[in-house]
Amino acid sequence: MKNVYDKVSYFFSHELDGNLVITQEWVEGFLRQKAWQGSADKELSELWEDLQLFVQYLAVTEHETLEEISSQEYSVFIEWVVHATSFKITLQSVRRIFGVLEEFFH
Repeated sequence: MKNVYDKVSYFFSHELDGNLVITQEWVEGFLRQKAWQGSADKELSELWEDLQLFVQYLAVTEHETLEEISSQEYSVFIEWVVHATSFKITLQSVRRIFGVLEEFFH
């Protein structure tokens, strides 16, 4: 795919089944903001990879809003990521993914 926006569009159009708590527009808006702040294509792709994991997790839950997610459930999200992907759980990787989510939520 040409760029991160193509990846986001393809994901939301073809790969996502289930509950849609986070929209394509929110993700693209966040990535565009990061691009305007100087993030390179590689960094934008890495941000999308982390966000994509969270969007996939939310799609298999029954949550309808982000406000419904308890602080304890974020640890369940990390456990789900470890079992559903090749995510390597380290302090650095968990800090990274939570850092991306924190930026996205603001």
